[in-house]
Amino acid sequence: MNAKRNLTMDSLEILALSSFAFAQPLFDLLSRNAGFFVARKSEPLDIFLLVLGLCLIPTVVIILFEIVIRALWPKSQRKIHTLVIALLVAMILLPPLKRIGLVPGKLWIVLALLLGIAFSAAWLRFRPVRSFLVFLSPAALLFPALFVFNSPIHKLIFGTKDSNISYPKINATVPLVMVVFDEFPLASLLDETRQIDPKLYPNFAALARSATWYRNATAVSEGTLNAVPAMLEGLYPRTSLGLLPNAKDHPHTLFTLLGGSYKLNVVENNTRLCPEPLCGSRKTFLSQRMRGLWSDVGVLFLYILLPSELTTRLPDITQSWKDFKTDQVKKRLQPKNPIIEYDQLTDWSDRPGVFKKFVESIQPSPKLTLHF
Repeated sequence: MNAKRNLTMDSLEILALSSFAFAQPLFDLLSRNAGFFVARKSEPLDIFLLVLGLCLIPTVVIILFEIVIRALWPKSQRKIHTLVIALLVAMILLPPLKRIGLVPGKLWIVLALLLGIAFSAAWLRFRPVRSFLVFLSPAALLFPALFVFNSPIHKLIFGTKDSNISYPKINATVPLVMVVFDEFPLASLLDETRQIDPKLYPNFAALARSATWYRNATAVSEGTLNAVPAMLEGLYPRTSLGLLPNAKDHPHTLFTLLGGSYKLNVVENNTRLCPEPLCGSRKTFLSQRMRGLWSDVGVLFLYILLPSELTTRLPDITQSWKDFKTDQVKKRLQPKNPIIEYDQLTDWSDRPGVFKKFVESIQPSPKLTLHF
């Protein structure tokens, strides 16, 4: 009976600490960046499985490990459990410690480990510390509940379908082409006379000579997930409302305006503003979606946990909301040519190929078409 009770108490302690070490940091980050799921076209089932996995997998793996230790080396079980507590506490403390800065990240790792050892020593000696850990175990239910029901994520899981969006009929006679260049400032195109440089950009210059060019037009947000919806619906970003870059939160856009009269040829990288009844939805296998999701979440967790100087070998996460490189890249701390190395180490996800395919898709059609 005592052994069973010890296993139960130990399991509750692991459940509490692993919830704070693994689930809570990721839930906090993802709840503030729901566009991560929009960009990768995650289904509600994907999010539920991710939540379930983050809550259970670390805990179950650690508990099974301790059960094996208990069966093979009963006398070592207490020492192993104490070590597990020390490591989990260190993982909990390291992210807030590293944000302080001031000293190299490796010193914060050492300090976090020392604090973890001190906590585990207190756990061994004082019953109130052990009771405190057991008392924290309901956090394993609280964190996922807050993530699902008290963040923008709930709209992705429980949001209504966009089938009620209306598509007006309009009188039109010409096809339309709209191309959005992300992170492409106007200054990059201009020469010293503030005209488009005909030597560097001859095609842009030729287009400007025969078209209406709004020199001072600019995006109203530096973030893609706010700027693109603003362009397509003609409204300033309403960041206080926590709107997602999808058709449910932006039901009145260029797509819905033209959807009743135009055929839509739409390529969206990080948004889902075109309603499925108009643009369809490319379904992928659950296993494929989850494999990519877990890969990206794993990269995010390492960025959360590790000091910045230890993340130089990790895939870059600043250029996309999805499909971070899963293969380890060897980035030198002082590259000889930073520009070339940055381009080699960045996963551009074949963006030139995507654009070329889009251009090739612009073909004559008996029905007016919006190419976006």
